[in-house]
Amino acid sequence: MTFTTTTTTTTNTPTPHTTQEESVDYVVNTIKNALKQHEQGGPRRLFLIQTYVIGKERILIAIHKELGLKIYASQRKLGIFKCLDWPGEKGE
Repeated sequence: MTFTTTTTTTTNTPTPHTTQEESVDYVVNTIKNALKQHEQGGPRRLFLIQTYVIGKERILIAIHKELGLKIYASQRKLGIFKCLDWPGEKGE
């Protein structure tokens, strides 16, 4: 089993960090590449993504919109999505 770990957490330090858009693109592209590998006979993958309330939910929204993948979210998280103009509980 292969694990890929990434963090999009930024800090208030002089060290350069990626933008939120770059982080979202990175995660979407990583999943897209894993799905391509699966189509070519590679292993199936389960993507577990944890977000908290500082805008990182945009990663999940981008995964759904760009890759058409279903996501699971708790009722609390659905409330956050609604604040971010999430298309709906069924992802429509």
